[in-house]
Amino acid sequence: MLNWEKRSKEIAYLVNPAFCSTVLAIAVDEYYKKSTKDFPFTLAYIVLPLLLHKPTRIKIPTTAHSTFSTWLENYPVVRIDYYKNILELKTYINEAILFGSNNGVLKIVDDGIKSNLKLNAKLRAFMNEESIEIKDFFTKSSLLGKWFGNLDSPSLIYSLLEIIP
Repeated sequence: MLNWEKRSKEIAYLVNPAFCSTVLAIAVDEYYKKSTKDFPFTLAYIVLPLLLHKPTRIKIPTTAHSTFSTWLENYPVVRIDYYKNILELKTYINEAILFGSNNGVLKIVDDGIKSNLKLNAKLRAFMNEESIEIKDFFTKSSLLGKWFGNLDSPSLIYSLLEIIP
C-alpha cells in the first residue's frame, strides 16, 4: 500500500478508500435488493474498475433500460484491456474493501459482502449536493448493482467481460 504522501493528488482523490467503499456499498445494496443474496466478493473487482475508468463510466447509462449484456454488446471496447484495469486497481479496491469493513460501511460475510450503508442526512446531502461527476459514480454504481443482481452469476458476468477467473 502506497503512502498517501507518495500518491499524486489525482490518484488520491479518485481512489480515496472512503469514497470507493461508499460507491461499492451502493452497488452491494442494490445487488441485494435484486437478488436477496450477499454480493459476491469477486464482483468488487468488477464494479470499481468499470466506474473508476472514466471512458468506461461515461458509457454506462443512468437508467436500467438495457441489460449488462446488451450494454456490452453496444460497447465491446469496454472488454479491451479490462483485465489489465482490474490488476492496476487491485490494491485500491483492496483498500476500499478494508476501509469499508473497518468503518462499518461494508461487512465481509461467508458468502460475500453486505452493505451497512445508512443513508443518513449527512450522506444524503453529500450525494445530492456534490458535483455531477460524484453523482454519476453513485448513480452508475447503483445500476451496476441492479444489473449484477439480476444476473446473479459472477461467472456469467466474468464471461460477458471475457475474463477467465
